[in-house]
Amino acid sequence: MHFLSNRRLIFALFVLVWFECSVPSFFQFRTIKPDFFLIFIAFYAFKVERKNVVVIAFILGLIKDLFANSFFGLETISYSLGAMFVKFLSDRLDRDKYVVAVPSLFTFSLVSLACYAAFAFASGVGQVFDLGVLWRIFYVSLYTTVFGLAALPVLEKWVKPGLGSKQYELF
Repeated sequence: MHFLSNRRLIFALFVLVWFECSVPSFFQFRTIKPDFFLIFIAFYAFKVERKNVVVIAFILGLIKDLFANSFFGLETISYSLGAMFVKFLSDRLDRDKYVVAVPSLFTFSLVSLACYAAFAFASGVGQVFDLGVLWRIFYVSLYTTVFGLAALPVLEKWVKPGLGSKQYELF
């Protein structure tokens, strides 16, 4: 786990946790807030290093579980399963293009939130899994993607150089 010894990554995660805890309420539209953890996970998978994205998602899921008022482990498992999906996408798609990263962020967000809703329903702590929940998942994913459009270039400019990851491509 040499990547967790990277001090800049630890600092970026601390700033991200502070940002996720304090800022989304300013951007809240009715009951919908953007999820900055999902944006960071997609950024990490497409722009930094895709091998460790599941571990980063697991850590961020645990942190979100500590702050959430729900059944412990739901955020962790949904982020981890979503990260496996985004790792699958980043392995097979061109990682350098925003035309690929932004729709991948949307589908990754849909998968993670659908996993959370399904696990919450299955454990008995969630709402009834109906059309309203599906629309909410769609709107949160769309809102997160809109914020991702602005956040991905900023993260690439300010965070990626500090992480010092080098990508080697064959072609």
